[in-house]
Amino acid sequence: MTAYFGLDIGSSSIKVVQSTLTGAKTYNVDAVGLAMNPAGSVDFENPSVTVKLAPAVKQLLSETKIREKRVVVSVAEYIVAS
Repeated sequence: MTAYFGLDIGSSSIKVVQSTLTGAKTYNVDAVGLAMNPAGSVDFENPSVTVKLAPAVKQLLSETKIREKRVVVSVAEYIVAS
């Protein structure tokens, strides 16, 4: 089965989770992590926000030992609807 991890970027925090399907409807949580959003924003059009977010996400993935490259990302609806 193809593996993915979940990444949720909010204005106050960044969350990650990785799980493995172990049965028909059963999952194991392999990794979970939470970090503060150092930019305090999710304005991805602002270069200073992306410059602050990138190392924070990278560090969180390193701390949680998530090595998977495929991701499912969650951001607030007002960000993608604008």
